[in-house]
Amino acid sequence: MSIENISIVYKVDKTNEEIVLRACDELNNMDAKGLTTAGFDLRELILKLCVYSLDGVRVVSKVIKEVDHLWNLLADDGERDRCMECLISTIEPLLIKKSRVDSKRTKYKGLNPKLGFSFGEAEIYEEWKRNGGLRSIPLCFTILRYIKISQMSQNIWWINPYLLNLLDDTSDLHGIRMPAVLLLRTMLELVFYEQSSAKWISLRDTGLFSEYENLLVNFCFYLPPSYDPADTLRIWQTVIPTIGVLYKAQFVDDVVKRNLNTRKFLGEVVLQNCLLRCGCNYEKLTIFLLRTIRECFDYLGENSTVLLQRLIYDLGQYLVKDPFFTAFEPLVYEVIKTVRHAIEVCNNDRVLAHKYDFMALVLSIYGKLRQEGQESSNIDTELAGIVAQLKGVGVNFEDDLPHLKEINGIDYTLLFST
Repeated sequence: MSIENISIVYKVDKTNEEIVLRACDELNNMDAKGLTTAGFDLRELILKLCVYSLDGVRVVSKVIKEVDHLWNLLADDGERDRCMECLISTIEPLLIKKSRVDSKRTKYKGLNPKLGFSFGEAEIYEEWKRNGGLRSIPLCFTILRYIKISQMSQNIWWINPYLLNLLDDTSDLHGIRMPAVLLLRTMLELVFYEQSSAKWISLRDTGLFSEYENLLVNFCFYLPPSYDPADTLRIWQTVIPTIGVLYKAQFVDDVVKRNLNTRKFLGEVVLQNCLLRCGCNYEKLTIFLLRTIRECFDYLGENSTVLLQRLIYDLGQYLVKDPFFTAFEPLVYEVIKTVRHAIEVCNNDRVLAHKYDFMALVLSIYGKLRQEGQESSNIDTELAGIVAQLKGVGVNFEDDLPHLKEINGIDYTLLFST
């Protein structure tokens, strides 16, 4: 059995991904005895392999699988604890050596990315990179995947400043800051949420919630035209799921507060800011936001009803009314899906109260398609589905039909015939 590529990864500080992946194939067929007989120390092999586990925010799943395999090959919990000590002692010299600005100054940093940043600090980051600091990111990712909640209180002293200093960097958004967000999410999910226990430190005990929330929320305002839309989408894909995990970890025993914070984020950040600033100008961003809204509505259930009025307003004012709305067919479908989802999860009484708001959205889309000669039987079917949903929760359209028979040459009653 070949171990050529394992040997390369084990002996050299840096190699290419192709060799690393071949090494993973070789490792997949080996057990602890075979590796030891071949002269490999399991702890050292984990240390060497784990630095290839991340490429930016891309998790290299094949590497992760084999690091997990090696971790499980360690003889017992005592051996795993010693391996964790080895990982931590390796990362300590790679930490960024600087103190942060006061946390109060980080608020709204997304609107002023260089707040509190100096040329002296820029040199600190450059020296950190020259000294191999970037290798600390996948190393920290590995530590956070395996560290026990019982070990957090003695390590939070370096983990928190390290994450915050990575988040402060202004030189590399996707190579440093977004991976830092991924590290934060890993810690929140795998340590503070999944291992939550009254016996050990919690996220609430650290007092870090507000600082992390401010930093994450500010990333949501990295919007076009100041930022390339593709960059904004990559940021949101990393940051927004992390915000959800932050609320989950902070309020692990308080569903009411978790719901309140989720609603606040959805209302104040997504609906009142991001969605209206993207509109039809940035189709991919808006589609991502609409999917985020549906996911949040899924989680909140009837608790999302308080956001219903704002959602309907935004959909109508900033999307459906846009002269170019029907030119973006995928966006039309996403709007329809979002309307249907809202009807499904929100309180029936409030849905009934918004009868004419829902009708306005449906009729506007139907009418625009015909006025612009872009009729679509598939979209018509989806719109008729909204009408059927509304009927299903008790909406009565009988008194409205006579007024919809012909408006500007369009017969809207066809939508209500099913």
